Amino acid sequence: MKILKFFIFSLIIVLSLNSCGSDDETMVDAEEQQTTDDMDGDGDGDVTLPNLLLCTTIENFTYEIVNGDLTMDWDDCNSSNGSNVSYNIDIKAYYYNCDSGNYQYSNFLFEEFINSNYTLENVGQVGRVKVNIRAVDANGNWSSSFQEIIKIVPSNGIYEGNLAITTSEYFELLNDAEIHTVNGDLIITSSCPVGGNFQYGNIDSIIGLSGITTVTGNIIFDGTRHSNLTSLEGLESLVNFDGDVTIENFTNLNDISAISNITSLNNLTINNLPNLSEIIGFNNINESVGDINIQGSATINILNNVTSANDVEINTSEEITAFTNVITLENLNLGNTSALNGFDLLESTNILSLGNVNFSDPQSFSQLISVDELLIYNISNNTFDFLNNLEEINTSVVLVNNSNIQTLDFESVSTTNPINFTIQNNSNLQSITGLNNITSLKSCTIQSNNSLISIDFLSSINTITESSLVINENNLLTNLDALSNLNYIECPGQLIVTDNFNLGDLCGLQTLFTNNGLCSFEATIENNGYNPTPLQISNGDCSL
Repeated sequence: MKILKFFIFSLIIVLSLNSCGSDDETMVDAEEQQTTDDMDGDGDGDVTLPNLLLCTTIENFTYEIVNGDLTMDWDDCNSSNGSNVSYNIDIKAYYYNCDSGNYQYSNFLFEEFINSNYTLENVGQVGRVKVNIRAVDANGNWSSSFQEIIKIVPSNGIYEGNLAITTSEYFELLNDAEIHTVNGDLIITSSCPVGGNFQYGNIDSIIGLSGITTVTGNIIFDGTRHSNLTSLEGLESLVNFDGDVTIENFTNLNDISAISNITSLNNLTINNLPNLSEIIGFNNINESVGDINIQGSATINILNNVTSANDVEINTSEEITAFTNVITLENLNLGNTSALNGFDLLESTNILSLGNVNFSDPQSFSQLISVDELLIYNISNNTFDFLNNLEEINTSVVLVNNSNIQTLDFESVSTTNPINFTIQNNSNLQSITGLNNITSLKSCTIQSNNSLISIDFLSSINTITESSLVINENNLLTNLDALSNLNYIECPGQLIVTDNFNLGDLCGLQTLFTNNGLCSFEATIENNGYNPTPLQISNGDCSL
């Protein structure tokens, strides 16, 4: 038996070749191949060598695929005088031609050998080949061509390795395979470059996957070249799974609910599905999940039995109802949401970032007690009641462009760690309360809050440890009395008090300047209602 050592022959790749192959190369007709001999030397070729073949074509052809190797057998074709008979095998691979936009066979292998069997190693697990075999005797006479088209599919329902589906042709083969398990990743992608002809390769249905119950790797669906797919119908039986799910770049996909029966999940990414209006399900998962990243304009109602997750980032213009039973998250970033529900039981997260979110459920974040970083921007609500139970803020507070908020209440916060504190461009913010246990800040910026009348929440602060103290464009602020305990701003920090139109009393800075507490000696005090120098402030000439 002759073994072809060829390790790149994967018929998955065969379906995805990008260059055009030729199907012109066929075996020459037997009459044309018959040889002659000029017996008398006169050059007229007057004697034809006899046909010694005792067969007219290859008979009783069989094949089997074992461990990825294709083995073919057939009956011996003997010769009348006992001389050797050899065989020519021509194998053509079936693939999608990205230039022509058609499926076709391309020359792959042409081999001559003497045994009536042949093994081709590593043929892959899903694909199609056309096999032509002819016998030839010692005189060069050929038998008629035998042809067989072989579909290559797993015989036991188990696909070993990553199953990458690149064209619609795969599903005809998969229907014959009855695959129930993929020991690797399940992938939908395309090998044709953007701009290639993909008219007949475009996948419009994955019902052919309906028998799959188990995927041991990840699910990676990229619809860049598969604009016809509208749903994931066919994945309803998939239950045994704990990898990553990525679904992105499908122009017309409008339903992904078929995948929501899985009972375990690591990371979930859903992105660039412009026709997807609703993401529901995944509620059979009742354990921890990894990272969740959803970008789009769909209503989201998922993962309501999960108790913990890593990073969660959701940006959608529609309603979010999700994670109603989650208790801990690594990080949470929500943006551009018309109505937020859920997160009712969330107690802690490292980063809580809320941008352009409309709170519709008063219970959202009502149990939140600990964050490292709190970032709130472009929120339309006029109260942040979810802050009322917050006990720990360990790193920073950033509140920017929240035009309707009037009062910020940090009374329950017992944190003593130095934090970064930024309150900027909150046009209706009048007062901030709490934070009385914090005696030092890493940095502090109070800027462009045109309704703010008091900064009394800074009354316990005695040190700025890492950066500057900035008080800028707060037009209703009249004094800095809350800073009377501030005695030191560490280098390289600066003091910047500018453009506060009604600020006429800066005596709250007297302790700082009397104690030479500004390490950098860089103080900018200008364009306020009154602008004394540091020396004037030290001497008590600090107010109008």
